[in-house]
Amino acid sequence: MTRQHRPTADSPDRATRALLHSTDWSRTPLGPLATWPRALRGYAEMVLDMPAPAIIFWGAHQTQIYNDGYAAIMGPRHPRHPRYFGAPYRESRPDTYPLIHPWMQHVLDGGTWKVEREHVPVTRHGFDEEACFTFTSSALRDDDGRIAGILQPVFDVTESVLADRRAETLQLFVPERQVSSTPLDDALAAMAGNAADIPFARVWLWNAEKVRLAVAGEVGVSMSGDGEDAAALDGAALAAWTDNESRFVERLPGVAAGLVRGVLVLPLEGSDGTASNGVVAFGVSRRLPAAARRTRNDEDASHEVMTESDPVIALERARATQPDVCLLDIGLPRMDGHEFARRLRASDGMRAATLVALTGYGQAADREKAMQAGFDHFMVKPLNPEALARLLRSVVRRRRIRSAQRGADAAAGRASSGQPGSTPGLRSS
Repeated sequence: MTRQHRPTADSPDRATRALLHSTDWSRTPLGPLATWPRALRGYAEMVLDMPAPAIIFWGAHQTQIYNDGYAAIMGPRHPRHPRYFGAPYRESRPDTYPLIHPWMQHVLDGGTWKVEREHVPVTRHGFDEEACFTFTSSALRDDDGRIAGILQPVFDVTESVLADRRAETLQLFVPERQVSSTPLDDALAAMAGNAADIPFARVWLWNAEKVRLAVAGEVGVSMSGDGEDAAALDGAALAAWTDNESRFVERLPGVAAGLVRGVLVLPLEGSDGTASNGVVAFGVSRRLPAAARRTRNDEDASHEVMTESDPVIALERARATQPDVCLLDIGLPRMDGHEFARRLRASDGMRAATLVALTGYGQAADREKAMQAGFDHFMVKPLNPEALARLLRSVVRRRRIRSAQRGADAAAGRASSGQPGSTPGLRSS
């Protein structure tokens, strides 16, 4: 059963559909709209109805007709849209035409063309952002059955490309992948290997002997300026460490203003889960499409991650290290996830841990069985990375609240007993 498309004021394709009918096509290589081949009119309607970005190149001049999704890729800051709606491709992209035209001719000769995960700078959000697309090109035929144009749907794969790149970086933080003499050196090397996501990073660690935070390492673009930026960043690090809360510092021209829109400062969790033992600062790239997602990725990098496929060994490691969160597959060999959870809950120091069940079975009875075994959360395969990231952030927030409360209680105890306190200082060295 089908229904004819009737655009309304709220239709997602209303802008380019209106542009199709308001353009003076007599001034273009295609001629007046009323004289278009029946096939071309059908292709134009098809493209406007497509949910994904798409464009048609028609005729000897490869005249462009595209939908709203493709208009967004062309970008509001560049003069290409709507200026080049109905214009030849060569006028719109003179810089890439020599490279692309042979491939377009290949399609017009009856072939196909596909480009996967291509990096294409766009300005969809008001700045030059990093974006990745997969293009497929296939021939379109006119009323007489001759090849006269090209259809090119465009699939935005930016999220997938960024997720793969970030996953590769995060895997380097796993203890089994460490190759340097210290975990800090491995962490710095991992961050240095992903300048696209982490253009700048600095780590401060608490020096118990000198009773201060000290810069322990730095990677990425160097900091310039007269020292005011360094002082601002050091101040944010001290505040993040003291309050055990993240900070975001804007307007640091000395920290590669052309590459970094600001610096996210995060406290590093202490091994005992009660206090921060340092601070890490990440430069937020100006070219990434969503600062919120960027921030979440950097927060993930401040966690220590352990993996283990053998449940018996995993149980011993969990008892020894007492992780804050355990993500457990129910279908484990030798010991299923339910038994693992029961044994883990019975272990000293693990009653407050957050246990997450991961399974391919999502019935209510499966969820109830997991909760009875001691799990706090239940996730069904395939794992949703965004849902897991939200869960981890909520766990971190709860731990920081508990840590702050313990610190406040301890301070109140010292005050009531007359014990003097001390205020930590911070220097760069």
